[in-house]
Amino acid sequence: GKPDENFAEVLYDGNIKLLIKYKKVFTAADYKGAYSAGQKYDEYKDDQEYYLWKSNGEISKIRLTKKSVISALKKESTEVSCYHF
Repeated sequence: GKPDENFAEVLYDGNIKLLIKYKKVFTAADYKGAYSAGQKYDEYKDDQEYYLWKSNGEISKIRLTKKSVISALKKESTEVSCYHF
C-alpha cells in the first residue's frame, strides 16, 4: 500500500527526459579456499539505471545501447538511428 519513493537525476530535459538513478549493489564474498578464484571480501559497488520519461507520463527503463533506445522510442526511431552509441 505504500508508494515507492525513488529519486533520479535529470540528464536531459525536453519532450522526453533522460533520467539516471544511482544505487549501490552488494556483492557477497564467495571465497572457498587457497586456490579459489572467488571474491575474498564483501563489497558494495556503484551502479546506475537509466530511464526515459515521455511527455504522456510513461516511464521506461532502458540500457544505453542503440537497440534499447530505438525500441523505447519507436516513433522517433529514424532520427535516433542516425546517432552513434
